[in-house]
Amino acid sequence: MSFATPCSKKLIKQALAGDRTAYGQIYNIYKQPVYSLAYRMLQNPDAALDILQQVFLKLMTRLSDVKDPSKLGSWLKRVTYNCVIDHIRGNGREVVGFEDDHFVNDTFSAQHQSFADYDLDTLLQALSVRERAVLILFSIEEYTHQEIASEMGISESNSKQIYSRSLKKLSQLARLERYSGKEVNSYE
Repeated sequence: MSFATPCSKKLIKQALAGDRTAYGQIYNIYKQPVYSLAYRMLQNPDAALDILQQVFLKLMTRLSDVKDPSKLGSWLKRVTYNCVIDHIRGNGREVVGFEDDHFVNDTFSAQHQSFADYDLDTLLQALSVRERAVLILFSIEEYTHQEIASEMGISESNSKQIYSRSLKKLSQLARLERYSGKEVNSYE
């Protein structure tokens, strides 16, 4: 299932009429994409479950705001992003240092026996929640830095700085043999 999965007008009308079974069906259609998006951005299963719950509570109270049933998935995606951003704001500034020694005995090396196990999601765990959110919103969701700044309550220049710092960290990790499986030459 994905946010692009359609939801019928009939099902939405039933939910608006107070049919709990209809809400349950909508939940079953969209729970995985909501959880996956929240988890990808926060890298925390408990926080992702909290976001899942918040999103569907908003759905129950604001489903009437969705005028076009074909846009329910995109509406839920936007609500999910907003809940994640609210979560990040609520937890204040998260500081994660980036030192090579920081990764020597971390979850990367403890969980994996082979370098083939590493992928972008694994490397993204090295970023702070705020860095990961800015990177995903700008690179994948194509938000502008001005939109990101407005949503996250930071300045536009701070959004650009966070984005740049995130790319630099990922680039540094990709060069480390133990994270990529082979030495990678600099792209600079």
